Amino acid sequence: MKLLQRKQWATTPAFVNQLFNLPLTLTLTLFIFISATISFSIHAKTLQESFSASPGGGLQVKTDAGKINVTTHNNPTILVKVEIDGQDQDDFSVEFIPKNGNLQIIGDRYNKNNNWRWSKQLRVSFNITVPSKYNVQLSTAGGSLRIEDLIGNVDIHTSGGSIDLGNISGDVQAKTSGGTIKAGNINGNVLLYTSGGSIKVGEVQGELSAKTSGGSIKATFAQQITQNTELKTSGGSIEATLPAQIRVDLKASTSGGRVSSDFLVNGEISKRKIEGKINGGGPKLILHTSGGSVKIRKNNNINNLM
Repeated sequence: MKLLQRKQWATTPAFVNQLFNLPLTLTLTLFIFISATISFSIHAKTLQESFSASPGGGLQVKTDAGKINVTTHNNPTILVKVEIDGQDQDDFSVEFIPKNGNLQIIGDRYNKNNNWRWSKQLRVSFNITVPSKYNVQLSTAGGSLRIEDLIGNVDIHTSGGSIDLGNISGDVQAKTSGGTIKAGNINGNVLLYTSGGSIKVGEVQGELSAKTSGGSIKATFAQQITQNTELKTSGGSIEATLPAQIRVDLKASTSGGRVSSDFLVNGEISKRKIEGKINGGGPKLILHTSGGSVKIRKNNNINNLM
């Protein structure tokens, strides 16, 4: 366990009085010494560790604070670098729990009730390298999350910060209480949610559900959907690109804006609503925004239909 011991620095009234009774030259010397000591005490602390990893194993990170960046390599190891900076750095501890080729990392802060002071006085970053075939689960109470191209399942959450994913071969769940979500091509089922921010995802080879309380949504479906799918935003536009031969029951609507489709839809068509069957119909595709436009695009280059 990597535990950072807390240190306290204090200047009492008696100490101050004694200080000002000293000769000027000695007083300045002491001030310089104290300033240098305090400055040294808040330099960033860095933890670096290496662990063995099993192919198809898993990384789990749960931290009270900090951004997390995950990269990959072709070695059976996990490399971890944790940087802790700020006046309250001694209030933060990191624990590593390796087991059977898997790794759990726990970041814990002592002063959990003073949230304002915490955010102002502590900065934490996790930089982790895992095998290219690995499952990743991340949770932070505040900070951005980033994962580059990966073969494995991804389950991540941040209470405040953006999410950036590369190309993922596996199922993806990504949630943020405030921030944008950006993802590359996903070969798996996808669930994306943000309380405030836009969502953009590349080609999805699987089911897709994307929701935001405020922001635009842009998504590309690479194959025929087999289950009901919903893209929904409380404020912002929606653009969905579909294969030319897709078969869906479309329900696209907006409370303020226009709805347009490149497809011939057999059903009800109006300025703010299109509801009907595309290519004979299929699972429901629901697109709705409370404010903004909805566009359904046809991609003739996508032919990977089931």
